[in-house]
This record gives sequence, structure tokens and C-alpha cells, in this order.
Amino acid sequence: MWLYGFKVRIESQPFAGSSKLLELPLKLTLLPLALATAMLAACGGGDGSTSVSADVSVSPAPASATGEKYRTAAPANGDSPRLDARLRAARGPVEVWVSLALNSVAAERGALAESVGLSSGADIRGSAQLSKGSVDHVKRVEVAQASLASKLSSLGATELARVKIAHNAIALRIDAAQLNQLASLDGVARVRPVLHYEMTLSTTVPYVGAGTVQATGRDGSGVTVAVLDSGIDYTHRNLGGAGTLAAYAAAYGADPADAKNTTLDGLFPTAKVVGGYDFVGETWGRVNGVTVGTVTEDPDPIDRGGHGTHVADIIAGKSVDG
Repeated sequence: MWLYGFKVRIESQPFAGSSKLLELPLKLTLLPLALATAMLAACGGGDGSTSVSADVSVSPAPASATGEKYRTAAPANGDSPRLDARLRAARGPVEVWVSLALNSVAAERGALAESVGLSSGADIRGSAQLSKGSVDHVKRVEVAQASLASKLSSLGATELARVKIAHNAIALRIDAAQLNQLASLDGVARVRPVLHYEMTLSTTVPYVGAGTVQATGRDGSGVTVAVLDSGIDYTHRNLGGAGTLAAYAAAYGADPADAKNTTLDGLFPTAKVVGGYDFVGETWGRVNGVTVGTVTEDPDPIDRGGHGTHVADIIAGKSVDG
């Protein structure tokens, strides 16, 4: 876990309505993150009714081991058909998500937590029963996916991917003529199209209200930004660094115990990232509610996990390749 403070000098991106150089002080901290059952909602939710797969033996399972209603991350509309309406007129090869009739790992963990009366994050993270239940359910999901995959090949389907944490599903490419038969297979809950999205500032800028702010003449100059995250890779090319593995190795070293990640070594600060500090060091943190490692401090905010650099790039990065 890291706690960092640093300043970056940034050039605003085209959508900000200005090419002025801005200087923003940033502070970053890495907090231990736990996967929450709220991830399910981000994948489409379900009908809100969840049963726990009580039988934890590793064997092919129906919708849930209890035979009751299950929660799936695919959008559901009451008693709607398994085949998504958007696929009914499809012709030729199509890419689809096949949601299985078995809880995702996150949904099962959430249902198990509810069944034993756990509600606080600390209790959920520290529960040995939930940990074992999650491990057991991963095995159930993998068995169910393998069983369904063997049937998919007989329909001429080409598997593209499998997911199991927030969503229990297999992505595949198949001829549209086989969709009804696909949807009728045992173990299938929903068949819906793979949707392809493109990033476009013409949509996102007005969506977040940035145009209204830009119209007032504000371009970000003098704004102070605080970020809780994992540090910053000041060697990254989008942040003014060399952008090479060798440059990062020179700044961070070989592992968390390397002295390079605690000293400036003449590599920091830079013209872009103009100041920083590490308040807790490389080893201190919380794992399953237990404090691990030792708090140390040093002047080097070099990132280890990468998420802080990702966030800093959104705020302050300038892509040299457009």
C-alpha cells in the first residue's frame, strides 16, 4: 500500500478546449480493494433473487444446487425468452454471450453472505466460510462451463472467451441459424449479442457536462487534484518519461525490497511530475482485515501496481502517438 503526493505539469487534451500548460498537485494512495458483489450490477444485474448453491461438491449443477431461482448478470425481463430479441432477425455468423444458469462467483458470494447474515465489508472479507464457499463455487462454475462448451462445439460454435467472477458466461461466434438450438441447451440462461463500442468525445464531453464548463472559459488552469491510488510511473512516456522497461527498472528496481524505489537516483522529479513523496512504503497494507508489512517513508513515489499511473494519465497524460 502506498501513499504519495506529487505534482505533474500537464498539457490539456483537445476536449478540454485549451492547449495551455497546467500544473496540478496530485496525491496518490493505494488502498486494498476487495471484489464486491456490487460488480454484478455493473454487468447488468439480474432479477434480484438469488439462491445459494448449498451443495459445494464439484459436480455438474443446475441453475443452483437448491433448484431455486438464480441470479445472472444478463439483463432479464420477467419471463422473457432465453434468446435476446436483438438476435431474432440475425443472419450469418454472429458473436454472442451465453449466460449460464448458475450464479457467477460474485453473485454466489453475495448470496452466501446474505444467508449467514454478513453485511459489513470487514466481516465479509474476513469470513473463512465465504472464502471456502467462493473457492468451491469457482470449481462448480468451471465444471458447468466445460460441460456446456462440449455441447457448443457440436453446433459449430467457436469459443472466444469465458468469464466467471461478475458474470458466468461464454462468448462465442456461431451461425445465426443455430441460435434457437443454442438457447435451448440445458444450462443456458440467456443468449444475447456481443455489443461493440467505440470511444467518442462527441458523446462523452456533453454527457459529463464539460461543454458547459468550457463555455465559461475554464480550462483547468490552477486546479488542484487529489487522487487516492498507487503512485505514479514518472518514466511513462505519456507523463514525460522515456517510456522504456529499462527506465522503469532504473527507477523501481527488481522488487519491493530494492533500494531504488526508495531513492530519487537522479531520475525524479521530472519536468512533468515535479514533486512527490511515499508516506507508507512498499509492504504495508491490509489483507482480509489483517495489517501486514511495515510502514516506511521515502521521497520516491514510483508506482508498483500501475493503477495510479493509469489515473494520472487520464488527468495529466499526453499521448505522443495521438
